[in-house]
Amino acid sequence: MARSRFILPKNRKEKLLFLSMTFLIPLTVLWEFGIVLPSYHSELSSIVAVHVVLCAFIVMNIFGNLLMAMRTDASGRQSFLPSVQKPDWRYCYECKLNSPPRAYHCYRCNECVLKRDHHCMFMGCCIGYHNRRYYLVAILYILFGSSYAVVYQWQYCFSVIGGFSFYTVLSLVAPHLALVFGYLSFYSFLEIGRAHV
Repeated sequence: MARSRFILPKNRKEKLLFLSMTFLIPLTVLWEFGIVLPSYHSELSSIVAVHVVLCAFIVMNIFGNLLMAMRTDASGRQSFLPSVQKPDWRYCYECKLNSPPRAYHCYRCNECVLKRDHHCMFMGCCIGYHNRRYYLVAILYILFGSSYAVVYQWQYCFSVIGGFSFYTVLSLVAPHLALVFGYLSFYSFLEIGRAHV
């Protein structure tokens, strides 16, 4: 069910979201390898090898499943749909196909998608019957990779910030509230904003 199409989405906003995702995930891995990993382990060991292999496995599964979800045709054109309309089926005038129940026309993709879930802005395609498994596995690996990164970087980030307290968590999670309640100075607030740009 693979279709040969250009990987980059057509819409400008979807292109921006897709490119941000494809650059931020490897950037996070480079942060792990270049900054966090050397602060924990000064020399190469089997623990470092396990971290490198695990990160590579997670990233390869994320991008492999996203690529398969994007390349798999979710429309009903490749399926064997009957030419005679069955009960509870609709006729899509845009696609000129008989649409089974739970098949909906996506106006962004301009095609009917079987068991359409949603149109993913990060991939620029619809998630439906044929590509749902790749999408769900990619989301699970993103969740697993994000959790792994947060747990692994937790001690490093709080050692750089200056310890774990209510004020540091507030300044990280909601710097605007920390500024209003006086936990941050205006200069520190500007520094946090400049560091994230």
